[in-house]
Amino acid sequence: MPKKNFAEILTEHLTRPHPRYEELAERVGVERNTLFRWREGQNLPNNRKHVLKLAQALRLNPRQTDELLVAANFAPENPDFMPDSHPNLPENEPIVPVTTRPIIHPCPFFGREAQLKRIFEAWNRAALEHIAVIGKKRSGKTSLLCYVKHIHEHDETTLRNGQRHHWLKQKTCDWVFVDFEKKQMQHPESFWRYLLKTLNLPIPNTSDWGEFTRVLEEYLANTTIILMDNIDKGLQLPELDKTFWGELRHLGNHCDGKVGFCVTSRQPINELVKLAEKLGESSPFSNAFRAIELGPLTEEEARTLLSYTSPPLSQKETDWILEQSQCWPAILQALCQIRLDCEGDEGWKKAGLEKIIGLEKKSYNHSFSENIRTNFNLYDPS
Repeated sequence: MPKKNFAEILTEHLTRPHPRYEELAERVGVERNTLFRWREGQNLPNNRKHVLKLAQALRLNPRQTDELLVAANFAPENPDFMPDSHPNLPENEPIVPVTTRPIIHPCPFFGREAQLKRIFEAWNRAALEHIAVIGKKRSGKTSLLCYVKHIHEHDETTLRNGQRHHWLKQKTCDWVFVDFEKKQMQHPESFWRYLLKTLNLPIPNTSDWGEFTRVLEEYLANTTIILMDNIDKGLQLPELDKTFWGELRHLGNHCDGKVGFCVTSRQPINELVKLAEKLGESSPFSNAFRAIELGPLTEEEARTLLSYTSPPLSQKETDWILEQSQCWPAILQALCQIRLDCEGDEGWKKAGLEKIIGLEKKSYNHSFSENIRTNFNLYDPS
């Protein structure tokens, strides 16, 4: 994908609601004609502070700010910023992902078409609906959140052939990813500051959480979707109390329907409500959350995933992996990876099943492990 220059990036941001040129120039500290010259590509800003003020006036998020800085030949705010953050996957690298970490790039994300359709239908309404993605450990919840956050940033050049990417009707949508396993998300004040910083909104100099939600209500301009991973962990954090969850619920009920939540949990919503009540918390699920369950992939989705291995699997190998995994994505990927690592080794099936017994017992049910031990006479030390 060709790299955009400063004028192209600025013009793109100016197509969205923004202050009048006179006011914008005043905020940046330049003449009105200077803005026009930047927009037309006649010259570039010669002062980094002007670019930062311009980004602030246009309410750009941190990544958009860094894109603008780099396009003007200035250093980004984030030293780890990479202008081309969505390259094509290497041609010599199999697309089937490994299972040790969530899938970030949408290209190796397979399946979940029915669930994705329901999610984006909820977000294509005038008032956004809230989603709760329910699934067992290693069912792909975090990967799903990463997919919905990043898929709109891609086009045909960075995706698989025929992979869908036009899900949202809105041209402009801001995203916030929250993981309650991270310490920053485990304290109310740092949580709200992170939220406002990600959305490039003013951060009040106060610890009054109500003031943070007031800023969101007053300044939020774009459709905003807040992705919250491991909500069951968040509910058990002592510092995230009734006031915190109450403010979060207030945010979901206001802002003119521009805020949508998508949370993930291993427990069904009714169990989360019970957990909140047991802990004496104010449940964030008083809003109408649409529950979407993640089970195994469909057989068609699983076969598509396995068809992207390199070197390709035989029909018998594919059928065997489908049967043993019951189409659970993490097990599909684990068996597939072990098969590729053990190319030419006839003992790969036993090696693969031995390796995933622990994963199956913790994340799914005992039927996998019982089947493995019966067929391969494996000893279970537990």
